[in-house]
Amino acid sequence: MKTYKIKKIHILGNSMYLIFPLVMTLVILIEKGGAQQNEWVGVGIFWLIGILVLVLLSGSKMEVGIDYIRPGFFGFSREKIEASNVEVLEYGNLFRLGLGVGKGLKILARTSKGRKAFTVGEKAYGKEAIDHMKRVLEFKK
Repeated sequence: MKTYKIKKIHILGNSMYLIFPLVMTLVILIEKGGAQQNEWVGVGIFWLIGILVLVLLSGSKMEVGIDYIRPGFFGFSREKIEASNVEVLEYGNLFRLGLGVGKGLKILARTSKGRKAFTVGEKAYGKEAIDHMKRVLEFKK
């Protein structure tokens, strides 16, 4: 079993979520006449959202076993995707137009609750991790 975590550079790259609150804060501070309370509440909400996104991104991991992969989030495991339950496994753009998300695995698998689609991005976990997951899920008993 091997565990892959999201690459730190991917988390730093998503720090663009903090640019908007930073600009809003600078505008309020530079503005003559001072800021009203509702403006500070709005900026605070944007700071909170940006920081939450960065923290949540850092908690993702992917556990790869002999015949399964299991996504995890801050120590909590999600549904295990077994190779025998995979119906469709595709490597390619995660979105049709690309949209800067990049390539990765698109997985359609049977679960206890029916069929479910999963995506795993190459930018987040790296090419080595995606290749390993693909080999594991292509192997069927």
